[in-house]
Amino acid sequence: MRGTLVSINAIYNFDNTIFDDLQLPAVSDLPDDPDLFISDPEPLDKDLLIGSILMELGELPLIYSDPGTLKKMIRIWSAMHKRQWLDLWKTLLYSYNPIWNKDGSYTDTKSGNTGLNSSTSTAYGRTLEHGVTGYDTNAYSPDTKDTAGGTDTVTTGATGTSSETLTHKEQGNIGVTTTQQMIKEQREIVQFNLYEYITQSFKSQFCVMIY
Repeated sequence: MRGTLVSINAIYNFDNTIFDDLQLPAVSDLPDDPDLFISDPEPLDKDLLIGSILMELGELPLIYSDPGTLKKMIRIWSAMHKRQWLDLWKTLLYSYNPIWNKDGSYTDTKSGNTGLNSSTSTAYGRTLEHGVTGYDTNAYSPDTKDTAGGTDTVTTGATGTSSETLTHKEQGNIGVTTTQQMIKEQREIVQFNLYEYITQSFKSQFCVMIY
């Protein structure tokens, strides 16, 4: 099959392994974000893509007529575009309400000081008296008195903070775009088909566009 232009159907019928190394994004390549993407998306179907290429481009001649060369080039082409296909695939998996143009939330946190509690106590105190006897009696009578004492102030207490967090959600149509316009835009999204997009990419890369 060297040296002549052959169609994709002809070369596939001769060697049906030419797509074996075709690389497509996998579910494991998607971000793990259940708030942003739908849960449990279906994986891309490689057989369905091959069928789309054979159905849409089956009779168009290819720039590579050797099956081994074509197989290698398909691997390189798909590896180069895999990230782009992943990003396009993600646009089909977003979880959202199609007639809302606002869907978000914000948090508001308030905090304050609980204050300081204290108490005071007296720790010690004493009085000393000095006595002498008079000339006409054997009894002691006060002469001088020393008083000693003081107050120890012990402050006890605790400080702390309190906080409160409130989450506010804002959802719905805020009037920038009418619901009818959003439905129309949603139809355009629905009409996008990733298999058809990749098929057209294959056409541009490998098919001879001369009729």
